[in-house]
Amino acid sequence: KSKAEQEQWLIQQAELEATQSIFEKKIEAQLDVTLDELRSEIDGKAAIPLLKGVHRLPTATLCYETMDAGYDFEAIYTQIHRMGHQSVIAYNKRNEPEPIWF
Repeated sequence: KSKAEQEQWLIQQAELEATQSIFEKKIEAQLDVTLDELRSEIDGKAAIPLLKGVHRLPTATLCYETMDAGYDFEAIYTQIHRMGHQSVIAYNKRNEPEPIWF
């Protein structure tokens, strides 16, 4: 690439990284971020990998998954249901209107 093309590419990469969440950036970006900031950005994104990991444990005899309102997402309910477990998750008003069965 020419020098001008490379500079343009670097600018585009910097702009792209500026719009990414902390979890879309390289892991090193998390080093200088507070725990509260990390928790506020993660929402329920870590829940499904964690649930799948717990489900694989040979000694796992869990029947219920209890979580706070940060995990009130339909995909998390679906994963818990697929595992044959029951969910106990606090309702989060910002995600959706109150369900009829609530």
